Amino acid sequence: MKAPTPGFAYGPLVGVLARRVESPANFGAFVSEQTKRALLAQVVARFGHAGVVEVGREVAAESAHPFVRVLLAQPTPALLLSAWMQIEVLAHAHNRVRVIDINDGALQLQRFRLGAGDERPLIEEDLFILGVLQGFLAALGFGQFTCDGPLLEARGHLWQLGFERVAPPQAERTPFAGRVWCAHGEIERAVFILAARAILAEERVALVSVAQRLGVSSRSLQRRLTAAKTSFSILLRAARVTLAGTSIVTTQHTALTQVAYRFGFADSAHLCRAFREVVGCSPSQLARLVHTPTGA
Repeated sequence: MKAPTPGFAYGPLVGVLARRVESPANFGAFVSEQTKRALLAQVVARFGHAGVVEVGREVAAESAHPFVRVLLAQPTPALLLSAWMQIEVLAHAHNRVRVIDINDGALQLQRFRLGAGDERPLIEEDLFILGVLQGFLAALGFGQFTCDGPLLEARGHLWQLGFERVAPPQAERTPFAGRVWCAHGEIERAVFILAARAILAEERVALVSVAQRLGVSSRSLQRRLTAAKTSFSILLRAARVTLAGTSIVTTQHTALTQVAYRFGFADSAHLCRAFREVVGCSPSQLARLVHTPTGA
């Protein structure tokens, strides 16, 4: 898959913004930067800059997403930031993080924009990512966050994020413990979970069987998914990718062909296509991100 040109944002992150302002949106791996900025503007208008940080913290609850699984598996703030910066590369992020310094209680980072010229990220874009990082640090047991900045630079901003240990790290979440990045309502979430459970039980997954378990007719379920601007096939593909991604994150030496067959893909090529469309990287890239020490 060709990498998106500058001006694109990472879809699952933008989906969290869309849900907060009740805008139905089941984004694939990438979405236009214009869409992201429009949703950020709505969040700022409704909830202020503090609300942007709060929405960013919700990303850590999207435990079904492969990238989130990787970040939740990091044992220290330094490794968390290392993984985050690699994910920004895999997601072709146009705005990125550079760690200046990190210690037991503070993180100094630069938020900068790729490309020529002196254009910087928007302040609300920075605050959203600072919120994202706070959410994952909270999963590690840190809290009491303080934030100083920004100091302006030619192509970015410098921020200081303070934190301290307040609790033990959270137990590892199951893929269905938090929100589901591709589900913006309860009906989508219910379909996703039922499909995923059927896949794990090695049962045949069909819309009619999911509808029966939900106590509605197939036609009614189709209408409700259409109203939510999604479909059964989209949610089923997301469930298969989620389970495959979880297997890759948690299993050291499983061949991709085995992962593909286990979760309903025709072969490894089929798995790779779906992964790139949904996650924005290949299964092999995810595996390298997970199993390469300190992201070296």
